Amino acid sequence: MSSGLRFQWDARRPIGQRIVAGSVRVNGQPLDLQRSYRVTVNNFLAYGGDGYPSFKKGRGAQEGVLDHEALTQFLQSHPQLAPAAMDRVQKLN
Repeated sequence: MSSGLRFQWDARRPIGQRIVAGSVRVNGQPLDLQRSYRVTVNNFLAYGGDGYPSFKKGRGAQEGVLDHEALTQFLQSHPQLAPAAMDRVQKLN
């Protein structure tokens, strides 16, 4: 889950520059640009869809069930699941 990811974004900045530098935190630690992180995305994003070409640079890709099947399985196996806190992403304006 992405509950450990926090960042700020500024809608007044140009597209591609809206994430506030230094605001990205992973499990409370600043994002380390020299480190690799494991992420989960659907095939469309993994192959650069929606303007995310960086995902195509990823290594060690693993394919699994379809995204909607994985979500259904997860929700069924966690019936007590509650929504995460809504303060993870801060819009500045």
